[in-house]
Amino acid sequence: MKKYFTLVVMISLIACQLVPKTLDEQFSEACINGGYQKDSKDYDDCIKAAYKAYDDEIKKIQKAEAEYREKMRKQQLAADAKKCNEYGYKKGSNGFADCMLKIEQSRIQQQQHEQAIASQQAAVAQQIEAQRQLNALQYLQNYNLQQQAIQAQQNQRVQMNCTTSQMGGFGNINCY
Repeated sequence: MKKYFTLVVMISLIACQLVPKTLDEQFSEACINGGYQKDSKDYDDCIKAAYKAYDDEIKKIQKAEAEYREKMRKQQLAADAKKCNEYGYKKGSNGFADCMLKIEQSRIQQQQHEQAIASQQAAVAQQIEAQRQLNALQYLQNYNLQQQAIQAQQNQRVQMNCTTSQMGGFGNINCY
């Protein structure tokens, strides 16, 4: 059982890495590093234990998230009820119910508005990134064309007709 505990710790460490590996690859690596020979019964048991530990951990996380959401929902309801009481509505009255409903609808509209803004910002960010990549590609293409032109110029032989003349101690070369 101690090896399996060590395995769970190793799985947690692997999960924290930013290297994209499949679960099979991660668990296989962890079992092999744990001293298990591949294609052995102990190795197979190690893989099964790893998946079980992984599933148990996922269930714990999901349960904790659900409990947190429920806690936040209750806190929000309490805050909304307090607001409606401050507005003068008594709990259990139609006015109180309307107040609670309006607050909830307002919150939903605000969330939708924020989601719309986030979507627009994400779309703009994608457009900017696409434009940046296009600009980089165009720059590289232009750079490559410039390099090819420079290389072509360096490889060209230039044939010119030149004449020389000398007057006194000075010489003159004219090329055309």
